[in-house]
Amino acid sequence: MPKHAVSWKHPVYQIYLFWPDSARGRAKTYYRISLPDQPRVEGRLADQFSYSDRHFEALTKEWEFAELRDRIATRGHPGPEVMSFAERLYFRLREQVGRGKALNTVKIPTVQVAAERFMISLNRDLLNGRISQDRHKHHRVFLNRFVIPYEPFFKLTVDEVTEDHLTRWQHWRTTYWFEGPGKEVHEIPYYRGDTRLIRKIRPEERKPPTLATKARDQSQFNSLFNFCVAQGWIKKSQIPRYSIQNTRVSPPKKRPAFTREQWDRLDKFVHDGWLDPPKLFGDSRRSRQILWWFCTIVRAYGLRVSEGYSLTFGSLRPTVLDNGERTLMLHVPPIKFAGHERVVEPIFRFIPEVLRIAETLPGFYEKHYGFRPEPHESLWLNRNRTAITTFYVGFESLLKKAGVEKDAQGNLYSLGSLRHSAITEEIETTTLNPHIIADWAGTSMKMIQNHYGQPLTSRVRRAEYDHRRKLLEAGDTD
Repeated sequence: MPKHAVSWKHPVYQIYLFWPDSARGRAKTYYRISLPDQPRVEGRLADQFSYSDRHFEALTKEWEFAELRDRIATRGHPGPEVMSFAERLYFRLREQVGRGKALNTVKIPTVQVAAERFMISLNRDLLNGRISQDRHKHHRVFLNRFVIPYEPFFKLTVDEVTEDHLTRWQHWRTTYWFEGPGKEVHEIPYYRGDTRLIRKIRPEERKPPTLATKARDQSQFNSLFNFCVAQGWIKKSQIPRYSIQNTRVSPPKKRPAFTREQWDRLDKFVHDGWLDPPKLFGDSRRSRQILWWFCTIVRAYGLRVSEGYSLTFGSLRPTVLDNGERTLMLHVPPIKFAGHERVVEPIFRFIPEVLRIAETLPGFYEKHYGFRPEPHESLWLNRNRTAITTFYVGFESLLKKAGVEKDAQGNLYSLGSLRHSAITEEIETTTLNPHIIADWAGTSMKMIQNHYGQPLTSRVRRAEYDHRRKLLEAGDTD
């Protein structure tokens, strides 16, 4: 019995089509292609294409042997629909060799399909405990929102992706929220435990990604391509690299600092009724208290907002100074893309308040939520013992009610203003060397010089004024 029931060789190209022998008298189409200095490749023709409904029948059809023999005898070929797919595959492989790539006999999926399979792998790794919940969430959001829906990735196979493709994708990603599909998205569902919640997209969120976000996107793309390498779809050397574009598509956003008078005004508003209104009950009342404690800690230590979220009960370090006075040192863990691990002390005038917060927090959770936090748990907890991940909306509401939403130039205050206020106050009201202040804030002297020029100028002028006043008091008129 012959190996193949029916076979046909292309008259021009090194393409050999065959239909394996079968007792049913019919079979699907197989191919064998030979290229100079390359291993011979063969397989089922349908496996090499992501076909549409229109092509489904031609690719997956089981051909009757008698019909095929009759076609080849009368026409000289098995039919244009089969020939066209065989020629497309031949030219694809020839182009692959022309780009210096060895022939790959594995079916290469599109970027969209590869991303979906990567998600399946991530789900499995999460269930087996090989990756964290946060890493799974970041990959899931990135793939589902910015990779799978990108139209060019529907047809582009992973081995065909180049730097140009990723550069065009990067522009699409940059304008996603205000020109792309994201402008039609007005709310995002999410889960807290088993409860499904809805978060509305605010107008100020519709902005291009920061450099840190672009770097994270690049890292997640590399994770996707490394998965493709592990599956044998591409080689490590084929992973495309692209430069992060710092293209500003909106004016720079200024983040003002609270003056000391504004902060005192806000503090007075909070304690004059905002924390304890007559018609606010349950967890909403407690959430306001936790929000204000968070703001106070960030303000007192000059923390980045992300550093404030990362604090745990183990970060609190009550300390007795050499003069016998008590203070609360804070162990600040490192965060990604910015900052380094450090132990900091609060601004002097905040010491009594931060000590009171540290002493009150454990009992607060025990009294209202029924548990006493462990050292590894977040300082900011929900009733179900999960960490609070954002205070943005609550702080925005507080500023609006207190009437301190903007500075004199119309710039909006935000949680980031707390850190700027702390650094500005330390520069303007102390005699500490700016290098010491930069170290205290977990940043560089270059950043202090770039962003705090006005406070530094005020500091120098104040010192000069004090010097001249002392000279006048001493009677020195020179």
